[in-house]
Amino acid sequence: RNAVYLWRAAEQSELLGSLLGAAAESGKAEQLLLQATSLFEAALRADAEFVALDELARYKAWENLVLLHMPNQEQLALRWFRLAQASGYPWRDPLQLPYQRMYHPLFAARPFWSCADAAYLNEICKFLEAQYPVIREDKDLERALAQSSGSDLISLTDS
Repeated sequence: RNAVYLWRAAEQSELLGSLLGAAAESGKAEQLLLQATSLFEAALRADAEFVALDELARYKAWENLVLLHMPNQEQLALRWFRLAQASGYPWRDPLQLPYQRMYHPLFAARPFWSCADAAYLNEICKFLEAQYPVIREDKDLERALAQSSGSDLISLTDS
């Protein structure tokens, strides 16, 4: 069995199941998500026999197994969480992402960046500064910003 092939199939099943979940075909979505959990499990088993997955793929498999089981089978999700921890992953809470390289305790966040901080920021600044008159004239944007309370913002991030 090929761990990479199983992992990719699991990823696609999870993606399709998640997309269909919002649609009327929720029965099909549940089938796809169940299939995804089986494929992620098989991928991790195959990877244990012959290491083929990279670190991030393993993290994603553990994460998906926990998150996909959490709504209906919390005990099974917690079992997968404990297995991930026993495998050496520094994952402290099942509702967190298990990516250790995304956690940098000494990383200093900056609320504002200068255009001179990086070459790509300089290019972005030049572009936005050139577009400022156009942006300023956009009355729809001005109206939307005036009506926004800040609590209606949606953050869509890829993990």
